[in-house]
Amino acid sequence: MTSRRSIFDANRIITSKNPMMTESSCPASDGSEQGEDTMTHDEAAPALAGNILPFIDKLIISPKEAKAIVQEIYRLCQWQDILIIVVLGWCFVPIVEIYYNNLTFSKDRVPYRESRVFHVATLISQIGQIALIVYVVDVMDIARATMGISFMDKLDLPVTSAKLIYTVWAANKIMKFKHYLLMKYMAESKQKVGLAHLI
Repeated sequence: MTSRRSIFDANRIITSKNPMMTESSCPASDGSEQGEDTMTHDEAAPALAGNILPFIDKLIISPKEAKAIVQEIYRLCQWQDILIIVVLGWCFVPIVEIYYNNLTFSKDRVPYRESRVFHVATLISQIGQIALIVYVVDVMDIARATMGISFMDKLDLPVTSAKLIYTVWAANKIMKFKHYLLMKYMAESKQKVGLAHLI
């Protein structure tokens, strides 16, 4: 009767004498089989699939989240900012008008609404009004970040919206100024033509 130890010793001797036996006896690890076991497909990144319901869930604000949003807005926003913006946007034009009417005593004084001072004050006022819109976007972005909505992080919504709004506003002002210069030039040309006909 052969002991269990002798069987193990026999197997060890056989494998040591025939090293090819271990390679032939063990099934070859086929690359294709291993590839099938370990192969992973590229993970899809859908735009809407599976993202709509989680996004709606994040929009539902609990009382605790609402309190956190208010605290974060209160921490980051300052009432002095809003006061300056309101003064520039809605109080600057009438304040300048008061100074203009009280400090200019010339008989040939142009009415305030027709003066260059009024146009400059209006430009500054519009900058302030746009700043309030940007400030509201800032507040909305603070609320978004507090709620954990992260799909707009890379977009940097406040800076992007500010650049877009001010760019459109500036382009509109430039177009109006060009139109004014063109109409002024045409009026002067017509006047010169009329004088030439009279001469």
